[in-house]
Amino acid sequence: MIVIITVIVVILLVMIISVIRRHAAQTTTNQLIMSSQLPTNQAMRYAQTNLPELFDQSAPISSTLVANVWGHGVMAFEFIFDDLRIANQGTAMLTLEQTLNDYARQNGLVGYQKLATPFKVTDFWQALDDHKWHIDITYIINQVTLEYTHDIEKLNTRA
Repeated sequence: MIVIITVIVVILLVMIISVIRRHAAQTTTNQLIMSSQLPTNQAMRYAQTNLPELFDQSAPISSTLVANVWGHGVMAFEFIFDDLRIANQGTAMLTLEQTLNDYARQNGLVGYQKLATPFKVTDFWQALDDHKWHIDITYIINQVTLEYTHDIEKLNTRA
């Protein structure tokens, strides 16, 4: 009887510890998301103001976390715009990324391992059904996001 009670107590303790660890990890991830999304949104607002040739000034700025298929902690945010003025998509991506990183320099934002260019445009495409533009911006604030940007670059060079 004592053995059964001991086994049950051990199982309960393992379950409680597991729940506590999961909750702590989720809290840490949520804090990282919030502390990364705000400067990313602010950098995009700066780009919207400073790139009138690309953005409609009246479009509000908000982002959502990109689907977490690459692993926990990837700080990649998607912005959706009804209309952009795109003459050349490649040039627009480069100009946007430079402007985002100008914002970072002006505001003392650095990335993982003191990376001077913490923002990277990792995706820029237009949906066929509603013609909205989707722009994914990573804020390279940790190792996981840095690895994600490297993976995306590899995928894009193969395409």
